[in-house]
Amino acid sequence: MKSYCHIYGQLDQTGGRIGEELRHLFDLGLTCDATFGFAQAARNREWLDAVRQRGGVVAPSIYPATLDPACRDANWWKYSEEECLRLLAIAQRRFAELDLGPLVAVNTYTPGNAFVSACGKSGIRAILGFCAPTIIEDGGWSISQYGSPLSPYFVAADDYRKPTAPDSREHPVLMVSMELRNPIICLRHWSEGPWCPLN
Repeated sequence: MKSYCHIYGQLDQTGGRIGEELRHLFDLGLTCDATFGFAQAARNREWLDAVRQRGGVVAPSIYPATLDPACRDANWWKYSEEECLRLLAIAQRRFAELDLGPLVAVNTYTPGNAFVSACGKSGIRAILGFCAPTIIEDGGWSISQYGSPLSPYFVAADDYRKPTAPDSREHPVLMVSMELRNPIICLRHWSEGPWCPLN
C-alpha cells in the first residue's frame, strides 16, 4: 500500500513568498494543494502551474466581496444559489485568464448548501479551506461547521457538513478541511494552534 499525505498550502497568506515556499516543498520531493489570491496570481503563475504539473490542485481563495465589491457579507452561506452561481462565473473568468486549466477547486472558509450546489453545477469538484468542525466568529466570517468530519468527504445534498457517497449527488463536491495543516510550513512560519482545539 502506498502512503498518502495531503498538504494544504495556504499560499495566499505568504505574500510575495509563494515561490520560496513552493521551492522548499519541491526540494523535499513534495507538492501541495495550493491556495492563492488573484492579486498574487499573475506574478506567480509559473509556480502555480508547477504545482499543477506535479499533481497538486490550485485553488483561488474566494469570498463574495473579492469577486464583487457590492457584496458586503463574507459568508457564502448567506447567499442564494443563483447569486453564488453569478459570483462563481466571475471567479471562473478570472481563473481562465491565468491559463491554469479549468477551475476545479476553490478555497473558502464559509460555504453553505447553496454554495456547494453552485460549485457542483459550475464544475468545481473540491472546496479547500473548510474549518472543520470549528464554531468561531473570525472578523467578518461566521463559521459554524460543527459535526463535520476532519478528513475529506463528499458533501451531502441536505447539509454541507455531512458526508455522503460520491455517487449520491449529480454533481459531487469534495470538502477538504484546512485544520490538519502542513507541519513543515507551520513549523517555519505560523502556528494554527491557538484558535481551534482540534489543530
